[in-house]
Amino acid sequence: MASEGEIFSERRGEAAPNASAAQAAAPPWEQRILQLDGKRYSLRLEHEFWTALETIASRRKLRLNRLVAAIDAQRAAESNLSSALRVYCLAEMERAAGSLVRDRRRPRRRAAQKSLA
Repeated sequence: MASEGEIFSERRGEAAPNASAAQAAAPPWEQRILQLDGKRYSLRLEHEFWTALETIASRRKLRLNRLVAAIDAQRAAESNLSSALRVYCLAEMERAAGSLVRDRRRPRRRAAQKSLA
């Protein structure tokens, strides 16, 4: 039995070195089993979303299961957890992109104000 917070990874479709071409056409997702607050969840996300979630958790100094639990606690009851995780990743990307846009605009405004003075 898994302890709380344990993560199991099941990479589907990863072909062995001598696999046929049909087996080599791997699906772009990875299935993981996470245990959150005593309940086990089987989640299937694209590799890029798992990577994004791991990066976000690392930057916030959280374990992946704690980040997922926080997202789970905030999601609407009618949405599924996999969808909520994807939406969360996109919202984080938008926030990061927005801060980059704001950072790039600030120096230009200052430069423009100096040239008007």
